[in-house]
Amino acid sequence: MSLGIGPGPMVDVSHVPARVLNLPTIRDLSEAENADIVEMSEQVRRVADRNRERFVFYNAEQSFVNMGVAIPPEFEQYASVLGWNATAVDALARRVQLDGFVRPGAIDRFDGLDAALRRVGFYQQHKMCVQSMLIYGVAFMATLKNAGTLQVQAYSARDATGLWDPLRPGRLRVGLAVQEWGHYGPKSILVFYPGQVILLERPAPASDWSVSRYSTGLPDRVSIRPFRFRPQLDKPWGQSRITRPMMSLTRSGARSFLRGEMNGEVYGYPQLYGTNTPPEAAEQFRSGMARFFALDYERDEEGAPVEGAPESKIGQVQIGSQQPHMDQLRMTATMYAAESQLSPDKMGVVQDNPSSADAIDRADGELNDLADETGRDIDDPTVDVLHDMWLLENNTIALPAEVEALSCDLHDPAMTTRYSQRMALASLVTAGAVVPGEVVTYEAAGYSRTTAMRLSEAFKDAERRKNQQAIAEQAISARSNPLTASLVAAREAGTQL
Repeated sequence: MSLGIGPGPMVDVSHVPARVLNLPTIRDLSEAENADIVEMSEQVRRVADRNRERFVFYNAEQSFVNMGVAIPPEFEQYASVLGWNATAVDALARRVQLDGFVRPGAIDRFDGLDAALRRVGFYQQHKMCVQSMLIYGVAFMATLKNAGTLQVQAYSARDATGLWDPLRPGRLRVGLAVQEWGHYGPKSILVFYPGQVILLERPAPASDWSVSRYSTGLPDRVSIRPFRFRPQLDKPWGQSRITRPMMSLTRSGARSFLRGEMNGEVYGYPQLYGTNTPPEAAEQFRSGMARFFALDYERDEEGAPVEGAPESKIGQVQIGSQQPHMDQLRMTATMYAAESQLSPDKMGVVQDNPSSADAIDRADGELNDLADETGRDIDDPTVDVLHDMWLLENNTIALPAEVEALSCDLHDPAMTTRYSQRMALASLVTAGAVVPGEVVTYEAAGYSRTTAMRLSEAFKDAERRKNQQAIAEQAISARSNPLTASLVAAREAGTQL
């Protein structure tokens, strides 16, 4: 039996009920440990349905909600599923990008753990953690060392939880993460305490839970960290990016879209009718796409038209326009854009006149401010995970001052295009506010660190060649000048005049 943190649930649970923990008292655990697990299990159970709802809305798997007025039930299968919620989450997640870590007063980013960060896939795990945090309101990152190998794993709120430390706000006293789910419930669970982690395993539903204890090497730390989106005093675990108004508007938009689809079917193939038309004559007007309604009521008992009956006439059933449905869908999309701090064009709302650059910047301003706020909220837990990695990688319990002072270097969310980013930096270079040719300058322009280092070295190499060329030209000029030629010749000959 070995300790390790894996990739999370091992079964597809996208079409099963919400995950619920229902753990009995485990005899090999202390009374306090059992009480902690019961309390954490209740936390997972209490929000299981809510998290399941966010899961299906983000993945556009929500069921169609029919009001039962204008849409017949048999048409529900043709309802379109809108991906607005995924757009709202991903648009913000892309603006919260971790580029690395920096020390106060340092020019270059901190690179003391670059090899370990690549080895454990830290940046990928961090990206998934931020995305999951936006979906559910909170996500977790755990750090362990198993058989000498450092491991970092992100967990969603559907698989992990914890209890707050009353003495350290924002920190956990104990944490819990489900490693593997079975069809009957959890099969493997990690319980994190300061200095140790408890592995609970149950291979079969009827078997007892086995208990294994391992030292984490971090005596004063719980090595699982919560990442919270917009936490409040009344909501310390954060809140989902997918709000209830956004889910309600998504349902409304799906209904509007289906009503427009139904109207389009009829509008595209008009229905015909005929008055005083015998059924056998109506058959020749019937087509595979449209229907023909025959009204034949002006005949006598022998089947002949009655005297004075109106003449036979063929007409078209008047069909309402699709425009009201499209207008309602546009209004719903605009309301969703306002609720989610997105510009309407991201919701598929096409304006008569394209938005100007200033209008787009104003529309994205609130989203960029929200990204800045989110970055500040996740700075501390991100650095805490890095500190845990440093301590485990170096087998120590004390952090150097330079590592303890690190902070996150987050991408500027307002620089949404490479062109705007580089134009802004070019203006700073022209004004002399930044130094050209340095690695940090190219990184600020949006280049990757590898490209920035290559560009910086190429710039410095060009400057060296330029200086050498200038020195050579000065020497040639001095030799050709009658006033200095004798001095140059004497210096080259090793004598002085």
